[in-house]
Amino acid sequence: MKRTGILLLALLLFGCVKTPDTEPIVSKADGALEQAIAASPVPITLELDATTAPDLSQTPLPISSPMATMEPFPTHWEEDAVLAPGILLSIRTDLTLPEQPVYPVYRVEPFLPSPAWAQHLAEAFLPEPVSIQPNERTKKDWEREFGAFLADTEAQQTGEQDDLALSQEEIDAESTFYMERIREAPEENLPHAVSDYRNITPRSTNVFTGSDGTKAIVSLSDRGVLICKDCDDAPYLLYESQYEADRVWNPNMERLWKPVTMAQADAKAAAIQAMESLGFSDFRIAEANPTNLLSGIGGQRSIGAGWSFVFLRDYGYPLLRRYAASSFLSFDETGSAAYRAPLYEEHIEVFADESGVRFLSVFNPRKLLGTENENVSLLPFSEVLARLKDVIRFGLSEYAGNDSIRPEIYEAVLTTHTVPIRNSDAYYVLPVWVFLLDPTGYMPHDERITREAVILNAIDGSVILPDR
Repeated sequence: MKRTGILLLALLLFGCVKTPDTEPIVSKADGALEQAIAASPVPITLELDATTAPDLSQTPLPISSPMATMEPFPTHWEEDAVLAPGILLSIRTDLTLPEQPVYPVYRVEPFLPSPAWAQHLAEAFLPEPVSIQPNERTKKDWEREFGAFLADTEAQQTGEQDDLALSQEEIDAESTFYMERIREAPEENLPHAVSDYRNITPRSTNVFTGSDGTKAIVSLSDRGVLICKDCDDAPYLLYESQYEADRVWNPNMERLWKPVTMAQADAKAAAIQAMESLGFSDFRIAEANPTNLLSGIGGQRSIGAGWSFVFLRDYGYPLLRRYAASSFLSFDETGSAAYRAPLYEEHIEVFADESGVRFLSVFNPRKLLGTENENVSLLPFSEVLARLKDVIRFGLSEYAGNDSIRPEIYEAVLTTHTVPIRNSDAYYVLPVWVFLLDPTGYMPHDERITREAVILNAIDGSVILPDR
C-alpha cells in the first residue's frame, strides 16, 4: 500500500503541468548543434562500404588525447537549491564518467532488419532446421476477431457500451483491414519440411524444428530479430524485480517464478561467448537481472531460470540502460527543439540458464557510419547544473508556492544517446547527461523502480526526450 500511495501521488502531481513563460530549451533547429559537433578537432571518418550488408562486428574507433583546456568534471556533487517557493531540489550523487576524458561523437544510421540478416543470426545460433511452422493468425483467428469488432461496434451504436461510437468511415477502414487479413491469412498453421532458414519473412514469427528435435521461435519485425531455443510458443522474460513488484497484484506470478540458482559468472561467460560468436563483440553488458524464461501466450509456464543480460554498443562511455524521460517533461516541445522524433534504444538481450544461451533479441540496430568528432567540447558542469535546475523549475512551476516538494537527483551519468537532428538526415550518437530523479522525494531508494530521468545534451544543454 505504501508503494501504491507513492506512485499515485507521483501521477497526480505530474500528470498535468501548465506551461510557464520560459522553457528550458537551448538548441533550436538552426544548425547550431551541427556546428558545435563539427568544431575542432577535425573529425575522423571511418572507411565503411555502405553498399554491403550491415556489419555489427567490432570496428576500431579512433581516440584522441584529452583537450588541455577541457574543464574536469567533479566525481561527486551535493547541493540543496531552492528553485521556487515550495520547490527544494536536493542533489546527492556520484558522477559516473568515461574512463578517459575524451568525448567522441559518432554518426550512425538505423536500418531495417532483413530476412537475410535474421537467417544469418538463426544459422549461427540454432541447429540445422528440418521443418517450419508459422506461428501466426489463421483465417479463423481473424474472422473471430472481426466478429468481435462488429459486435462491439453495434453495441456502441446502440448505446449498450459507453465507448465513443466510431464514424462510418472508421468502421469501413477497420472492416477493410480485417477483410485483407482474412484474405491473406493461412487456413492452418501446418509444418512443412525445410533445410535452412531462408524461409524467414518480414513481420513473421515461425517455429522451427531442429535436427536435434528441439523447437525454436524465430521472429522478424521492423524493430529487430528475436530467437528462442527450446521454445514452441512466444517467449517472455520475467525479471525478479518485476516479479517482486507484481506479486501483490498477480498471485499467479508466484507459480511462474522459479528461484535462480545459477551463478551469474557462468551465465555471463556464456552470454559473452555467444555475442562474440555472432559478431557483436563491440557490445558490453549494461544490465544483469535474475530472470525466468516463460513460454505460452502471455507467459503461462516457466521453462528456465537463469540470467538476462542487456548489451549496449560500446562507444567508450558508461552504459546506462533503464531510464525514461520524466513525466513532467511530457509537454510538446518538438516545434522548437533541435530533434526529430526520438528513436528506440539499440540493445541486445541475452538469456542464459543451465542449458546455455536460450534467448537472443536484437532490437533497433544501427549501422556505424563514422566518427563525426574525436573529442567534442562539452558544457562546463556549472552550466549543466544551471540547465538542470531550469528544466526541473520549468516542469514543476505549477506547484510553486504550494506545499513543499523536494525532488531529488540521486544518480548522474555522462553516457550517450542517439538523436535525429531536425533539419538534416543526420543521426548522431552524442554525449548526454542522464540525471536519475525521484520527482517527489518521497520514494525509498530501493523502490525507485521507474528510474525517471532528465536527459540533457552535454554539448549544448538542450532537453532530450528519448523513446525508451
